Amino acid sequence: MEAKGAGIGISNDRSVTITLNNLRQNYKTEKTSFAITIKVGNADLIDPGIDAATGTFRIARGDLPGNDPSFEIVKSDSIIKQLLGMTSYISIGSVVIAIITLLGALIGLLNIMLVSVTERTREIGVRKAIGATRSGIAFQFLVEAILICQLGGALGVVLGIGIGNLLTLVFGGAFIIPWNWIITAVVVCFIVGVISGFYPALRAAKLDPVESLRHE
Repeated sequence: MEAKGAGIGISNDRSVTITLNNLRQNYKTEKTSFAITIKVGNADLIDPGIDAATGTFRIARGDLPGNDPSFEIVKSDSIIKQLLGMTSYISIGSVVIAIITLLGALIGLLNIMLVSVTERTREIGVRKAIGATRSGIAFQFLVEAILICQLGGALGVVLGIGIGNLLTLVFGGAFIIPWNWIITAVVVCFIVGVISGFYPALRAAKLDPVESLRHE
């Protein structure tokens, strides 16, 4: 028959179709199992169809009332649940990787801001000498850290939307803009910026203006 490819790990091309009588006469063993596929007209008929099939099979297999059935019925939505269960592990792994990445970004930005404070020590001394307050200095460095994070987040959003929708064009689908994830990215970047910029901003605010002016 025409090639169909594989689905859910099962190859549809490596199969043999024979008559039921041929199977029973030549290949039947104690471990032989049969799978019968039943299709209904619409989703509302799934449960009634299962009830009808269960009654028919219990009679055919001689299952006594009150005993467990000697067969198993698998609905299409149970397969979907299995797939969703597998994807849940992928989601958990993605979250763990994202958290590790955020921690790395936080530490990296913290180091960058500390270096920035060190390189701009003389500038901080000049600003304090002409009247800049501690809160003003701290606010400046905190805003810079938040701005850097938001720029990185904006770049990630643009790349995510672009690559994601490019894949939908290749594999088929509609163009979407995930506003909930965009808002989440903005909030997360803001939190990372505040955390990574707080200590450098506090350190810059506490610098002595006289010692800062002497810094080379």
